[in-house]
Amino acid sequence: MPGEYCQKIAAAHNSSATSRVHRCRVSIAPLVGMYHKAAAWLNAGGIVAPLLWASTVIYSGERHPEYSHVHQYISDLAARGSSTQHVMQAAGFILPGLMTAGFGILLGRTGGRLAGIASALLIVSGLARAAAGVFVPDPLDHRLPPSFDERMHDAAGLLYILTLILAVVTWMIASATRPRPSIGFAAYSVITVVAAIAAPPALIAAGIATAADVGLFQRAMLGVLNAWILALACVTFVERRYRSAVLASTSNCRGTLEEVP
Repeated sequence: MPGEYCQKIAAAHNSSATSRVHRCRVSIAPLVGMYHKAAAWLNAGGIVAPLLWASTVIYSGERHPEYSHVHQYISDLAARGSSTQHVMQAAGFILPGLMTAGFGILLGRTGGRLAGIASALLIVSGLARAAAGVFVPDPLDHRLPPSFDERMHDAAGLLYILTLILAVVTWMIASATRPRPSIGFAAYSVITVVAAIAAPPALIAAGIATAADVGLFQRAMLGVLNAWILALACVTFVERRYRSAVLASTSNCRGTLEEVP
């Protein structure tokens, strides 16, 4: 019968289409799993980087009884010939920088245009921090004009700080203007920028520090900026877990509906 023949053709077509969709899901599933694992590692890097940096600075400072966290720059701990040079290079600059850049790559896939710009700035900031670890400053007793390595170290450090501040400002705007705004994190970003920039004059005005306390000023600025990276990485982790739970719940519900005759 013509009608039955058409129905058989339609049924065969539907079965073939269903089979193709199933094969597509099976082939994509490993790639999705690899992406989620990579994203988890990049997110973890954003959490670990600030903690690794802070603990390395504290540890390296303790290795030098004569060192002053208030009066000396952090880079002095990585000076050429110092007993903590290689520790600071690796764990104080290069690794935190690369992990921050990796976290920036993850952020670039989670938002709109402004979030993408902020992510790019964070990537540049992380790479600049890593570069500052590759080029180490001269020994503290060096009295000659600064070497090429020290000039590159200073330039990379300046780029690291400027791009990180710009990343915070851009992410603040992105958080406040996205479809589902995060006013709380936008406000925290404002506080971070103000604290980073105003820390030296505020500490001097409060009588806590003098103009010679460059180490204290540097730690206050970098401390609040790295705390912002840590906070953003933790928020991103929570949001990713929530989205994964929602997607898993939706997938289970869809599977249950497909099984209903």
